[in-house]
Amino acid sequence: MSKKIIISVIAILLLTLVGYFAYNYYMSNQNQNTENKMELGALDPNLKELKVLKVKEGNGRTVQKGDIAYVIYAGFLPDGTVFDSNAQSGQAIGFPIGEGYVIKGWDEGLVGLKEGTEVILDIPADKAYGEKGVKKPGSEEYAIPPNSPLRFDVILVKVLTKEEAEQMAKEQEKNEQDNANASNTDK
Repeated sequence: MSKKIIISVIAILLLTLVGYFAYNYYMSNQNQNTENKMELGALDPNLKELKVLKVKEGNGRTVQKGDIAYVIYAGFLPDGTVFDSNAQSGQAIGFPIGEGYVIKGWDEGLVGLKEGTEVILDIPADKAYGEKGVKKPGSEEYAIPPNSPLRFDVILVKVLTKEEAEQMAKEQEKNEQDNANASNTDK
């Protein structure tokens, strides 16, 4: 065999081993996370009030009504099925708190928390999607069945006032415009 083939085979074997160990490490962490959730117990299908369990206390700015909260989250149905999450991407989403942009359980459950806090929100159906539920796009099948309580694992990444968020958006828009003008000038 030529030297290039031997080196290629060794490289493929090494990459396979690294992938195998990375996958096993990831799965062991997933199993650990699942075990931690089991300690909470199953989500009560008859849940009547919002429950907020602080997993880790943050030390940043405190969320107030009207602030923009940026979060990373995973949402679970009572059977443990993940129905929505941005945790894999790690890209936080932002939204105003206490103004109806998100479900009531989030509006109520995040107020008073500090940046950096990790919580588990157990949200009763009437503070989630209620009797309507949520259908899968283009389907009669439900992504979130009617009258389902929901559990969310939430990391409160950042808190901004509306003014700070607006200023940040303006700066980002100006930077994008400057970049577009610079690339047009280069042509």
